[in-house]
Amino acid sequence: MLRAKFILCFVSAMLVGALCARAAEQKYAKYDDPKGRFHMDRPEDWKQINPDSPNILVVFLHERADFGDNINIVSAQLKSEMNEDDLDKVFRQVLPKQMQDFHLISDEPEEVSGHHAHRMIYTTSMQSHKAFVTQVCLINGRTNYTITFTMLPDRQKELQPVIDHVLKSFKLEEKGK
Repeated sequence: MLRAKFILCFVSAMLVGALCARAAEQKYAKYDDPKGRFHMDRPEDWKQINPDSPNILVVFLHERADFGDNINIVSAQLKSEMNEDDLDKVFRQVLPKQMQDFHLISDEPEEVSGHHAHRMIYTTSMQSHKAFVTQVCLINGRTNYTITFTMLPDRQKELQPVIDHVLKSFKLEEKGK
């Protein structure tokens, strides 16, 4: 029995080590928003797409045969002054109504770019796939910036270090500075 536990611990440690090594292998490139609103690190091997929508600022896509893992940044003008807590409440009300099979996993406070924000994690259905989503919203003046990471659920653990790195590197250029 002790031997089986030892083998299980050893195999688990090897798997964790392999995931950490793979995350350490990820190379990043600097991305500067062309309008100077923000900058961040992005996975170097993810393709940049400049969408046609004026609210979607940029998309980075890691191509896969069945579903593309992606990072996208969306901006929207707020109708009134809000803080990140107020915006989080709005998202918690609106997302379940707008998304098929929405299931909130967590909604935790987090500091991003010197802002109190919320890291909302949920699952939903997209393009006939179950999707795992991590989303963070920041406010600069009356502009909301939403950073969204979308992937298949089985990719979440592998991509978690990428999500953490991108969020840590994300910096808003504050108005008036």
